[in-house]
Amino acid sequence: MASVDEPDDRPTKLTEAEQQDLADLLYQRTLPDVPGEEISPEEWQRVWAEEINRRSDELHAGTTPSLDAFEALEKLRRELDEERKKRRQP
Repeated sequence: MASVDEPDDRPTKLTEAEQQDLADLLYQRTLPDVPGEEISPEEWQRVWAEEINRRSDELHAGTTPSLDAFEALEKLRRELDEERKKRRQP
């Protein structure tokens, strides 16, 4: 079996679609388990309904800050720009 230092050339013989499937599979294996998979769909639905109601109540009561979609996207763009700048610095 090849190691990371001595890669296996078999993937290069796959079609582009097969290579993408392999890359996706390898990526999925690096992800942590998704919390909540151990509960039933009905329980998941109930819990999310409670969360949605809680958030809605907070929003309507004015106890939580809110942004419109354009403000939220602009904030995300600024944060991404800052992160990119940090990565470029030595």
